Amino acid sequence: MIDRFEQKFIPEPNSGCWLWTAATDEHGYGRFRIGSKIDGTRRTAIAPRVSWSIYKGKIPEATNVLHSCDNPYCVNPDHLFLGTQNDNMKDCSAKGRTSKGDRHSLIQKSHIPTGKDHWRYGQPGNNPGEKHWAARLSADDVRAIRADARTCEQIAKEYQVSFQQVARIKNRERWAHVK
Repeated sequence: MIDRFEQKFIPEPNSGCWLWTAATDEHGYGRFRIGSKIDGTRRTAIAPRVSWSIYKGKIPEATNVLHSCDNPYCVNPDHLFLGTQNDNMKDCSAKGRTSKGDRHSLIQKSHIPTGKDHWRYGQPGNNPGEKHWAARLSADDVRAIRADARTCEQIAKEYQVSFQQVARIKNRERWAHVK
């Protein structure tokens, strides 16, 4: 299991994070299958919890695994710590990641602004393009991709991104802010 787990992340040298490259949930937390199909113990677990279990030991009941780096993709056990749900909420509040004021008001979904009109546009954690912490491309790369006449697959290989991402860039579904 350890070998399989270690194939699913890459160390990021600047932050020290071990970035999960396999399946994730809707919040960006890694998902890792554990147990056996044969004996019926097979299930999907949250990758930071698996990391803690492998490298640090057992997680007590009703205990969360929290990130000191605030990066849901990170599975580096040195960036993880144990805490209660209350500790998690205090950590979240101390780091300015809770709903506040008008942002928490009850608004019909059809009236929620999107894109550049959305209240989080350009704020930390919601930065478009190369300002995003996980960006693989620069604005110059995007301009070069759009001008490139090769197939999406060929371009994707060169820039080490998926061909779907290249197609979205060319169609201005991604990196739309780059002219």
